[in-house]
Amino acid sequence: MEGQRVRTAGRHLAGLVVLLAVLFPAGAQEPSADLPTVQVSAARIRRTERLTLDLSIPLDAPGEAVEVIPPPVPEILSLLVGPLVQPVKDPEGKPMLRYRYTFQGVRSGRRIWGPFQVRRGGKVYQTDPFLIEVSYRGDIDKVAYDVEWEAPERVLARQSVPVTLYIRHLDRIVLPDRVQIPELRGAFVEEVPVLAPVEEESMGAHTLYHVPVKTLMITPYESGTIRLPPATVILGGMEESGGALTVRVDPLPQSSSLHGVGRFEFYATRTVSAVQVGELFGVRLLVKGVGNFPFLSFPQPDPGDLAVLVREEEDEEYRASTEGYSGWRQRTYWFRAVEEGRLTVRIPPFRYVPPGQNGVRSAGGTSLAVEVREENVTPALTFLSLEEVRSLQGRWIVKDLRVLFLLIPMGLALLSLLVPWKRLGGYALAVCTVLWAGLLLWILLVPPDVPLPEQKLQEGLAFLAREDYGKAYEAFQEALAEADPAPGIHYDAAMAAYALGEHGRAVYHLRRACVQAPMAVILREALSRMEEEIGLQYQAALPAAFPPGIPWLGVMTGCTLSGLLFATYMRWRAPVLLISLLLSLSAAIAAGGYVFYRAVVLREPQAVVLTETPLQAVPEEEGRRLQICPAGTAVRTDYRYQDYVRVHTGMGTSGWVRRDALQWYIGR
Repeated sequence: MEGQRVRTAGRHLAGLVVLLAVLFPAGAQEPSADLPTVQVSAARIRRTERLTLDLSIPLDAPGEAVEVIPPPVPEILSLLVGPLVQPVKDPEGKPMLRYRYTFQGVRSGRRIWGPFQVRRGGKVYQTDPFLIEVSYRGDIDKVAYDVEWEAPERVLARQSVPVTLYIRHLDRIVLPDRVQIPELRGAFVEEVPVLAPVEEESMGAHTLYHVPVKTLMITPYESGTIRLPPATVILGGMEESGGALTVRVDPLPQSSSLHGVGRFEFYATRTVSAVQVGELFGVRLLVKGVGNFPFLSFPQPDPGDLAVLVREEEDEEYRASTEGYSGWRQRTYWFRAVEEGRLTVRIPPFRYVPPGQNGVRSAGGTSLAVEVREENVTPALTFLSLEEVRSLQGRWIVKDLRVLFLLIPMGLALLSLLVPWKRLGGYALAVCTVLWAGLLLWILLVPPDVPLPEQKLQEGLAFLAREDYGKAYEAFQEALAEADPAPGIHYDAAMAAYALGEHGRAVYHLRRACVQAPMAVILREALSRMEEEIGLQYQAALPAAFPPGIPWLGVMTGCTLSGLLFATYMRWRAPVLLISLLLSLSAAIAAGGYVFYRAVVLREPQAVVLTETPLQAVPEEEGRRLQICPAGTAVRTDYRYQDYVRVHTGMGTSGWVRRDALQWYIGR
């Protein structure tokens, strides 16, 4: 009974709390009968027409003290008379105060107005906001909009900032029919193809929209002021002008050398590590980030007395957005070595000013070493002999017919399970398993006698011995036409192509060889040295992988062992057989997963640029050039359009190159 009384009292207390919450809501509000209300004579008026607003305030008793705090009058109205305070009574005879205001429309527009604040009896009340509209030039069916610029109050000289033209106070999202902006002086101006997001102004039950119609990227030439001119926007038969805005332009910090304004990253690389006297080498300076890319300058590399500047090349890819110019610019300084010795190119720091921060930041500031020699710096060309080519050829297990021999001991092992005598069957199973393991080691460790076009290969090696690299390369090409995959022949062909100065073909053959024999260390080291010598050390290395046949051999071995162990476990029920079965299944699944990974990831089409070719923004002969791809550049390819192929470089740049400039070493 005591527990029942406690629960009943709790329910009564909860009901009292709910009743108090309904009668006296949070925020010191009173019931709706005591709230002040606003009534207007019309929600939309013509210009010069009058609008009457009545604020009715209920009173507890006549003569009660009341304070009214009206909101600011919107600029589309002008207060004529008011407030006129008059005591009145509501329909039930209760006392009220009525504040009457009289306004006149002064210009077309639409505003959310309110709320009025009323202080009475130590409490504060607020009215609901309401919408006021002044029609367009006497046409009661149209309401004009406002045209305004949105821009930072202060910018730096040579800082690229976006400014946006808005049409404001619309009751729905709509784009204009035409926008006219006079010429802006004192700054470089470029239109941004991407608009800023639509802004919303909500109050109470009303929402107005501020729609961007034009975004410009401006870069002031010098300090002072920039005046954004008044723009004209035509929409729905209405024409409105306005929005003139002045932006203050502050001077840049005093600095002996300043290269940019923005947020940047700076990189400096060399094209080669060693040259001979009279040869060219390059120093590449790369700037990435967001800032005033059209007006960037680069620090001047100093090679000392051992080299002279020959020419400069510049590549770029950046675009104007609502945050600024974002992308990258690259400048390559080409020097000619004039004297033997160890040359050190000193790169001054890249100095820039981050917007909104004080002071000048520095990035880079490094030195690059280049060895200059009198003798030929071409690395010693090491070629593979016939036996070495054969040893590399054996790593291509996918064509090894000895794999079929594994089926014989596995079949005998399964047949041994049918022997009725357990001891004899166990011995037979052990002998067959040992035989199968020996065959597997023989296949993995002993290179198979894979037929090679030895006549063509020996001809090529003979030409190499006589340093007739042109005929040697032709002989290797004929050998590859008869037998490919052949990583050893690709290696010798790469060395011959490098001796001929065909850097693109040399990189192609070495990358093709690494794909065919990815575990051969000599191939991977040769590719690394080759790309470093020709200035392509930044390229992504080929991932280390097993030869293509080994994962399939692992799948077959795991599945065969799993079947054998399952059969033996079902017969003898030994726990060690169950553990071995699980391990074998795990190995088969891992090998199968690697086969899938290699088929999906490692088979992505990849090619090499054979000759120096431009990377273009569009697949057209006269398209804008993004950069120059030197011979030997490795790229990933996407799809083809007429005579062009979409590619992605190791520097993260995408574009189009001519199909005849590529040769694929993975896929097609």
